[in-house]
Amino acid sequence: MPGWDKRVDYDTVKKALDFEISWRLRNLEDVRNKRILAYCAVLYTQLENGCRVGEAVSAVRGFASDKAPERYVRVEKRRDNYYRLVVIPPSVRGLPLDGCNISVGAVKNYARRLGFNTHSLRYCFITRMAKQGVNPAVLATVTGHKSLDMLLHYLQKDAGEQLLRDKINGKVA
Repeated sequence: MPGWDKRVDYDTVKKALDFEISWRLRNLEDVRNKRILAYCAVLYTQLENGCRVGEAVSAVRGFASDKAPERYVRVEKRRDNYYRLVVIPPSVRGLPLDGCNISVGAVKNYARRLGFNTHSLRYCFITRMAKQGVNPAVLATVTGHKSLDMLLHYLQKDAGEQLLRDKINGKVA
């Protein structure tokens, strides 16, 4: 899909992050590997929670300091001080994250090196949950959307594009 948001597949991203984590865990003496593990922890948290990168950074930083697997983080782009739950994925909980200084910019740069941008993970989560039949109103609450408008815009755009592809390829009468 053209544009800044490179739509990504959940399973593809999960496999890439699993590979990166297993590779980096082999040599923890290298400071770069510990830093990259922290970036992977943020990206994994985004993928599994549908949060923005800053929200995931906040959650992972908090987890690194107190090891609480769930936390409420302030939703970015909302002025009403709304907080949402972020659950640290089990695959992240065992990573050595102590003392890692995680910045949003560094995580975004690392994601680009992997072939996607961080916001794509948010859309990946939303699309995956919608395909599993999660009610859009519940999904909007989980992802911190104040209204359904933006969420529905992306879901309807994806559905419309898929309908067109299916129609042209003879899958829809």
